Amino acid sequence: MSLFLYPGCCLGIVVHQSPPALVQSPGDKVQLVCTHGQTDYRTMLWYQQPPGQTDMKLIGYVEYSTVYMEKQYEQQFNISGDLSQNDAKNVSLLFLLTEAGDSGVYYCALHVFCIPLPMARMVWFNGLCPLSLQNRTVRAEKPKVKVLQPSQNECRNKRNKEKPKKTLVCVASDFYPDHVSVSWQVDEVDVKDGVATDSAAVRIGENYRITSRLRVPLSDWFTPGKNFTCTVSFFNGTHTVNIMHWAEGTKGMFISTEPI
Repeated sequence: MSLFLYPGCCLGIVVHQSPPALVQSPGDKVQLVCTHGQTDYRTMLWYQQPPGQTDMKLIGYVEYSTVYMEKQYEQQFNISGDLSQNDAKNVSLLFLLTEAGDSGVYYCALHVFCIPLPMARMVWFNGLCPLSLQNRTVRAEKPKVKVLQPSQNECRNKRNKEKPKKTLVCVASDFYPDHVSVSWQVDEVDVKDGVATDSAAVRIGENYRITSRLRVPLSDWFTPGKNFTCTVSFFNGTHTVNIMHWAEGTKGMFISTEPI
C-alpha cells in the first residue's frame, strides 16, 4: 500500500501525521501517529474515507484517556493515546491490512472549542493520508504520461456562444499502485483554471490509468512555442517522482465550416 501524509494548521493549531510515506502489502500492520502541541484540546478522532466515496466514516476517537471505537472497526483497528496530561498530545491508529476495504483516505482530526464563539465547536482535519492495499509483490511501476493535442474539429461550431477554447488531454497509464496527483503548467507556470482531472485512477488489468484535461483559449493554443506541460507525481515506494510530458502551441487560425 502507499501512504502520503500532509501537515495542517488552523487558528495557530498544527496537527501532524506520521510517517510521511510508506509502501506495504496485505498482512502488514500499519501504525499512524497523529500529534499536536496544544495543552487544552482533549479529543482527537480518526476517520476513513473509502475509495471513490465523498463521505467519511468515523473509526473512533480518544477523549482525555478514554477510547471510543465504532463497532464495525473494533476487531481490526486499535486507537491508543492519553490526552489528559499537559504535554504534547499524540494518538496512534494501529490496524492490519487485510482486504481492499482497507484502502482509502485516512484523516486525523482535532476537536476544538473555538473562541470567542461561546461553546462553538469545530473539528480541524490534519489533511489527507491516502492508503491503498497492494495485492501483489511486484515492484512499483511508474506511469507512462502523454499529452494529446486538441482535436482539429473542436471549436468549429459558431453557434456555440462561449469563447472558443481548445482541450488538451493528459493520459497517465500502466502505473501501480494507484496514488498519483496530476498538475498542469503553461510556460512553466502552474495553472488550475480550466483543469478537470478524474476523481480517482481506474484499474485496468493489473495497473491503473488516470486522465486530466486542460482547456485553454484558442489564442493560447495558436501561439507557436507556447508550452503546455502535464506533470504526474508518483510515489514509487521510497520517494515521489515527477513524470512530465508536454505539447507546444502551433500556428493556425479559427475557420468555421458551419453556416452563419
